[in-house]
Amino acid sequence: MDSIKLIKTPIQAYKLLLEKTDVDVYKKTRVRVVIEHRAFFCYILRKKFKMTYHAIAIFMRKQSEINSYDHATAIHAVRQFDIYKKASFDYFDKLESHFIIPKHFEYSELSKLLTVQKDYKKALEKINKYEKKIYSNLTDNEIEYRDLDEAQKKQYDERASIVLKSFSWKKPKNEYEIINCAS
Repeated sequence: MDSIKLIKTPIQAYKLLLEKTDVDVYKKTRVRVVIEHRAFFCYILRKKFKMTYHAIAIFMRKQSEINSYDHATAIHAVRQFDIYKKASFDYFDKLESHFIIPKHFEYSELSKLLTVQKDYKKALEKINKYEKKIYSNLTDNEIEYRDLDEAQKKQYDERASIVLKSFSWKKPKNEYEIINCAS
């Protein structure tokens, strides 16, 4: 008798499905057995993990070879699974019994988290562009100075003050001494 495993993530669900059936639902193919199991996997993500169709599509695109997987494809797969299940009820019913998922995490929030992550990345890119504009008038040394720790900055400042003093020694003074020559 098979041991029952508690599934906590969609990735664990994929691994369990692969272990039980030897069918890789991430593979980009139109072979019937793969399509039926992919529909079953989408059904599990939707019904057991409570993921939105959008979240399922994002998950499938990130994990699989299928780049064109969108929410409409996920909707179609879940709807088609009902048909596939009627044709092989005992098989899919037994397979579904292996997928025991705790109800502590709401996977429907996954798409929102991914959207927030995208927005965060875009904001970081804007900040980086803004910083480049600010630093565009700075020399390479001035830009590198901002990456130094406090001890390095102190040492840099001491050395820079010596260099700056050397420039003041070289400046011509406005006071000129008049020297009278003997004639």
